[in-house]
Amino acid sequence: MNREKMIEDVKELLCHADWHKRYFSHMFRRFSTIDYWMRVILALTSLTGVSLAATQYHLLGTFLAAGAAFLVANVLPILKWDTILTGFREEQETWTRIYHGYDNLLRNMEVAERDELLILDFKRIKESQEKASLDERHLPVDQKILDQEEEAVRKFHALD
Repeated sequence: MNREKMIEDVKELLCHADWHKRYFSHMFRRFSTIDYWMRVILALTSLTGVSLAATQYHLLGTFLAAGAAFLVANVLPILKWDTILTGFREEQETWTRIYHGYDNLLRNMEVAERDELLILDFKRIKESQEKASLDERHLPVDQKILDQEEEAVRKFHALD
């Protein structure tokens, strides 16, 4: 394998890994924020219901507290919200490892002279990338954010 060609391939794969790492980081932050505020609103609704239950509006308070408890106990598990958050976190960690692997390989290519070791390292990282692309997670996809992150990565790595 030609050394210059391999360096170009690694740079392209580094860009691809960076793109996915940024996308999954963005999506994890977005869904974590939604999760946080959703739980805060449900908790405040429940607390308001409990405090109203001790006053003359006990019927309204009871319905508020029961409604919030119902949403937390029955609706959130149906949405599999925790699974989505965990999936985004795991994808982010996987692509971060792949990105750092390509980055380390690129740095080693600049100083190392033994191509056999570099090729083995390249194959190992490539296999982990292929394994990551085969994951059967059904996570929501936001094409707009995906395109924005691709544009930012291409600009950062000067590929345009």
